Amino acid sequence: MDESPTPVSRRPGGRTARTRQAVLEAAVEVLLDGGLAGFTVAAVAARSAVNASTIYRRWATRERLAVDALLDRVDAAIPIPDTGSLPADVRRLLGDLASFYRTGLGGLLGGLAMAPLEDPAAEGVRQLLWDARLRDVEVIVRRAVDRGELGRRVDARLAVEVLLAQLHLHLFALGRPTDEVSLDAFTRVAVAGIWALDGTTASPSGPDARAEPRFPPGP
Repeated sequence: MDESPTPVSRRPGGRTARTRQAVLEAAVEVLLDGGLAGFTVAAVAARSAVNASTIYRRWATRERLAVDALLDRVDAAIPIPDTGSLPADVRRLLGDLASFYRTGLGGLLGGLAMAPLEDPAAEGVRQLLWDARLRDVEVIVRRAVDRGELGRRVDARLAVEVLLAQLHLHLFALGRPTDEVSLDAFTRVAVAGIWALDGTTASPSGPDARAEPRFPPGP
Protein backbone atom coordinates (compact mmCIF):
# COMPACT_ATOMS: atom_id res chain seq x y z
CA MET A 1 0.00 0.00 0.00
CA ASP A 2 1.25 3.47 -0.77
CA GLU A 3 -0.28 5.17 2.27
CA SER A 4 0.58 4.50 5.89
CA PRO A 5 -2.20 2.59 7.63
CA THR A 6 -4.49 4.57 9.87
CA PRO A 7 -4.28 3.37 13.49
CA VAL A 8 -7.20 1.18 14.48
CA SER A 9 -9.38 2.19 17.40
CA ARG A 10 -9.17 -0.35 20.21
CA ARG A 11 -12.12 1.04 22.22
CA PRO A 12 -15.86 0.88 21.65
CA GLY A 13 -17.33 4.13 20.39
CA GLY A 14 -21.00 4.70 21.09
CA ARG A 15 -21.79 0.97 21.20
CA THR A 16 -22.40 -1.17 24.24
CA ALA A 17 -19.51 -3.38 25.22
CA ARG A 18 -21.84 -6.36 25.02
CA THR A 19 -22.78 -5.78 21.39
CA ARG A 20 -19.20 -4.98 20.43
CA GLN A 21 -17.96 -8.19 22.02
CA ALA A 22 -20.63 -10.25 20.25
CA VAL A 23 -19.51 -8.83 16.91
CA LEU A 24 -15.81 -9.40 17.64
CA GLU A 25 -16.39 -12.98 18.76
CA ALA A 26 -18.45 -13.70 15.65
CA ALA A 27 -15.75 -12.11 13.50
CA VAL A 28 -13.11 -14.42 14.97
CA GLU A 29 -15.32 -17.45 14.29
CA VAL A 30 -15.80 -16.39 10.67
CA LEU A 31 -12.06 -15.87 10.27
CA LEU A 32 -11.33 -19.31 11.69
CA ASP A 33 -13.89 -20.88 9.36
CA GLY A 34 -12.77 -19.29 6.11
CA GLY A 35 -9.74 -17.09 6.67
CA LEU A 36 -9.58 -13.54 5.42
CA ALA A 37 -10.65 -14.58 1.92
CA GLY A 38 -14.01 -15.79 3.24
CA PHE A 39 -14.48 -12.98 5.72
CA THR A 40 -17.50 -10.73 5.10
CA VAL A 41 -19.50 -8.33 7.23
CA ALA A 42 -22.66 -10.17 6.16
CA ALA A 43 -21.31 -13.42 7.61
CA VAL A 44 -20.39 -11.68 10.86
CA ALA A 45 -23.83 -10.05 11.04
CA ALA A 46 -25.55 -13.40 10.59
CA ARG A 47 -23.46 -15.10 13.23
CA SER A 48 -23.64 -12.28 15.78
CA ALA A 49 -27.32 -11.40 15.18
CA VAL A 50 -26.25 -7.77 14.84
CA ASN A 51 -27.46 -5.84 11.81
CA ALA A 52 -24.81 -5.27 9.13
CA SER A 53 -25.56 -1.55 9.01
CA THR A 54 -24.87 -1.35 12.75
CA ILE A 55 -21.55 -3.10 12.24
CA TYR A 56 -20.58 -0.74 9.42
CA ARG A 57 -21.28 2.26 11.64
CA ARG A 58 -18.59 1.02 14.04
CA TRP A 59 -16.20 -0.53 11.49
CA ALA A 60 -16.12 1.19 8.12
CA THR A 61 -14.62 -1.80 6.30
CA ARG A 62 -14.35 -5.55 6.74
CA GLU A 63 -10.58 -5.16 7.06
CA ARG A 64 -10.90 -2.91 10.10
CA LEU A 65 -13.36 -5.31 11.67
CA ALA A 66 -10.97 -8.21 11.08
CA VAL A 67 -8.08 -6.30 12.63
CA ASP A 68 -10.09 -5.28 15.70
CA ALA A 69 -11.29 -8.85 16.21
CA LEU A 70 -7.79 -10.29 15.96
CA LEU A 71 -6.25 -7.66 18.23
CA ASP A 72 -8.99 -8.20 20.81
CA ARG A 73 -7.97 -11.86 21.10
CA VAL A 74 -4.24 -11.10 20.96
CA ASP A 75 -4.50 -8.53 23.75
CA ALA A 76 -6.19 -11.13 25.97
CA ALA A 77 -3.92 -14.05 25.05
CA ILE A 78 -0.58 -12.21 25.03
CA PRO A 79 -0.52 -9.46 27.66
CA ILE A 80 2.55 -7.25 27.67
CA PRO A 81 4.76 -8.55 30.51
CA ASP A 82 6.06 -6.30 33.27
CA THR A 83 8.50 -8.38 35.32
CA GLY A 84 10.89 -5.55 36.18
CA SER A 85 13.66 -6.92 33.95
CA LEU A 86 14.25 -6.60 30.20
CA PRO A 87 15.50 -10.20 29.73
CA ALA A 88 12.62 -11.63 31.75
CA ASP A 89 10.08 -9.49 29.87
CA VAL A 90 11.49 -10.65 26.53
CA ARG A 91 11.51 -14.31 27.58
CA ARG A 92 7.94 -14.22 28.84
CA LEU A 93 6.67 -12.47 25.72
CA LEU A 94 8.41 -14.92 23.40
CA GLY A 95 7.03 -17.85 25.39
CA ASP A 96 3.50 -16.47 25.28
CA LEU A 97 3.80 -15.83 21.55
CA ALA A 98 5.08 -19.34 20.86
CA SER A 99 2.17 -20.83 22.83
CA PHE A 100 -0.37 -18.62 21.06
CA TYR A 101 0.93 -19.51 17.61
CA ARG A 102 0.18 -23.16 18.37
CA THR A 103 -3.55 -22.36 18.56
CA GLY A 104 -5.86 -22.21 15.55
CA LEU A 105 -6.22 -18.45 15.75
CA GLY A 106 -2.50 -18.03 16.35
CA GLY A 107 -1.70 -20.05 13.24
CA LEU A 108 -4.11 -17.92 11.20
CA LEU A 109 -2.62 -14.71 12.57
CA GLY A 110 0.95 -15.87 12.06
CA GLY A 111 0.27 -16.92 8.49
CA LEU A 112 -1.43 -13.62 7.77
CA ALA A 113 1.41 -11.66 9.35
CA MET A 114 4.19 -13.43 7.45
CA ALA A 115 2.78 -14.59 4.10
CA PRO A 116 3.37 -12.59 0.92
CA LEU A 117 0.02 -11.09 0.01
CA GLU A 118 -1.04 -9.73 -3.35
CA ASP A 119 -4.52 -8.58 -2.31
CA PRO A 120 -4.25 -4.87 -1.29
CA ALA A 121 -6.99 -5.33 1.32
CA ALA A 122 -5.17 -8.27 2.89
CA GLU A 123 -1.92 -6.32 2.85
CA GLY A 124 -3.73 -3.50 4.63
CA VAL A 125 -4.85 -5.90 7.37
CA ARG A 126 -1.30 -7.14 7.80
CA GLN A 127 0.12 -3.64 8.10
CA LEU A 128 -2.53 -2.57 10.61
CA LEU A 129 -1.93 -5.67 12.72
CA TRP A 130 1.83 -5.27 12.81
CA ASP A 131 1.68 -1.53 13.48
CA ALA A 132 -0.73 -1.94 16.40
CA ARG A 133 1.09 -4.86 18.00
CA LEU A 134 4.60 -3.41 17.59
CA ARG A 135 3.37 -0.20 19.19
CA ASP A 136 2.06 -2.22 22.15
CA VAL A 137 5.32 -4.13 22.61
CA GLU A 138 7.39 -0.94 22.57
CA VAL A 139 6.34 -0.42 26.21
CA ILE A 140 8.82 -3.18 27.17
CA VAL A 141 11.65 -1.07 25.77
CA ARG A 142 10.38 2.16 27.33
CA ARG A 143 10.19 0.50 30.76
CA ALA A 144 13.75 -0.78 30.35
CA VAL A 145 14.84 2.77 29.56
CA ASP A 146 13.07 4.07 32.68
CA ARG A 147 14.81 1.41 34.80
CA GLY A 148 18.21 2.34 33.38
CA GLU A 149 18.73 -0.94 31.51
CA LEU A 150 18.82 0.96 28.20
CA GLY A 151 19.87 4.45 27.19
CA ARG A 152 17.29 7.00 26.17
CA ARG A 153 18.52 7.14 22.57
CA VAL A 154 17.53 3.56 21.78
CA ASP A 155 15.07 3.24 18.90
CA ALA A 156 12.10 1.46 20.51
CA ARG A 157 10.52 0.30 17.24
CA LEU A 158 13.77 -1.13 15.90
CA ALA A 159 14.41 -2.81 19.25
CA VAL A 160 11.00 -4.51 19.08
CA GLU A 161 11.71 -5.69 15.54
CA VAL A 162 14.93 -7.26 16.81
CA LEU A 163 13.02 -8.82 19.70
CA LEU A 164 10.44 -10.52 17.48
CA ALA A 165 12.43 -11.33 14.34
CA GLN A 166 14.09 -14.61 15.29
CA LEU A 167 10.97 -16.29 16.67
CA HIS A 168 8.94 -15.44 13.56
CA LEU A 169 11.73 -16.54 11.22
CA HIS A 170 12.05 -19.82 13.11
CA LEU A 171 8.31 -20.57 13.14
CA PHE A 172 7.03 -19.25 9.84
CA ALA A 173 9.95 -19.03 7.43
CA LEU A 174 11.73 -22.22 8.53
CA GLY A 175 8.69 -24.08 9.90
CA ARG A 176 10.49 -25.30 13.00
CA PRO A 177 8.91 -25.88 16.42
CA THR A 178 10.09 -24.11 19.55
CA ASP A 179 11.06 -25.47 22.95
CA GLU A 180 12.42 -24.02 26.18
CA VAL A 181 16.02 -24.25 24.96
CA SER A 182 15.32 -22.41 21.70
CA LEU A 183 13.22 -19.75 23.45
CA ASP A 184 16.03 -19.14 25.96
CA ALA A 185 18.47 -18.81 23.06
CA PHE A 186 16.17 -16.41 21.18
CA THR A 187 15.92 -14.32 24.33
CA ARG A 188 19.69 -14.06 24.70
CA VAL A 189 20.09 -13.09 21.06
CA ALA A 190 17.24 -10.55 21.24
CA VAL A 191 18.47 -8.92 24.44
CA ALA A 192 22.05 -8.74 23.12
CA GLY A 193 20.73 -7.18 19.92
CA ILE A 194 18.66 -4.61 21.80
CA TRP A 195 21.64 -3.67 23.96
CA ALA A 196 23.73 -3.32 20.78
CA LEU A 197 21.18 -0.80 19.51
CA ASP A 198 21.44 1.17 22.74
CA GLY A 199 23.71 3.81 21.21
CA THR A 200 24.93 5.10 24.55
CA THR A 201 28.25 4.70 26.37
CA ALA A 202 26.64 5.22 29.77
CA SER A 203 26.48 2.19 32.04
CA PRO A 204 22.92 1.02 32.78
CA SER A 205 21.85 2.00 36.27
CA GLY A 206 19.43 -0.86 36.95
CA PRO A 207 20.68 -3.61 39.31
CA ASP A 208 22.50 -6.34 37.37
CA ALA A 209 21.20 -4.67 34.20
CA ARG A 210 23.60 -6.50 31.90
CA ALA A 211 24.15 -9.63 33.88
CA GLU A 212 23.47 -13.05 32.41
CA PRO A 213 19.68 -13.20 31.91
CA ARG A 214 17.76 -15.24 34.46
CA PHE A 215 14.52 -16.40 32.93
CA PRO A 216 11.19 -17.13 34.59
CA PRO A 217 9.70 -20.58 34.04
CA GLY A 218 8.43 -21.07 30.49
CA PRO A 219 4.71 -21.21 29.67
